[in-house]
Amino acid sequence: MGCMIIETVFHGIIISLRHITMRIRVTWVQSDLFQLAKVVREKHKVSYTVGFTQHHGKNKQFPKQQDCLWNGQEIFQKNDVPPSGYVTRRPLLSVAVADGVGMSPFSEKASRAVLTSLVTELGKGADFDRHVLRRVHGHLCDVLAKGKTFGSATTLAAVQCLAKCCTVLNVGDSRVYQISESSQWIQLSHDHTLINPPLTK
Repeated sequence: MGCMIIETVFHGIIISLRHITMRIRVTWVQSDLFQLAKVVREKHKVSYTVGFTQHHGKNKQFPKQQDCLWNGQEIFQKNDVPPSGYVTRRPLLSVAVADGVGMSPFSEKASRAVLTSLVTELGKGADFDRHVLRRVHGHLCDVLAKGKTFGSATTLAAVQCLAKCCTVLNVGDSRVYQISESSQWIQLSHDHTLINPPLTK
């Protein structure tokens, strides 16, 4: 039996879900970005297969890639990253997606700053919880809350897996899903949106 711990930052609630399946698949889907993390338990050993890709599309209104992804090894923010992946047996895996808010100034800088700060914090041994997100937000404000970059914004969806447990953190409407053995998609994140409430249904 495994456990999935979900922390929704907006409400500060921790929910524990239990399941019997041996596989956990966590996936993010956005209009131009796909990230997949799969966990397979083999005789008390865990291996993670991480697949990722990134595509900007042809939106001339936003010529720069506003989205940023961290595959657990490297931060990507390119117009096109072909589908790729890797397998690791490290006991701890962290991955994240930051979707720059299109109508904010320099959203590409916001998404990059958030992931760079998150990677730095976790590299120092920070706990994967709402407190790390507050520090990441503080760093974003320190870097971009002035002059022409004031108001730059991004969403964040991040997952950290250790053995049989995964912790999910999200801010905004970037989503995290679990794909069941029967290919059913279960949304694990909680949308934080006032502009488009139907997204939460």
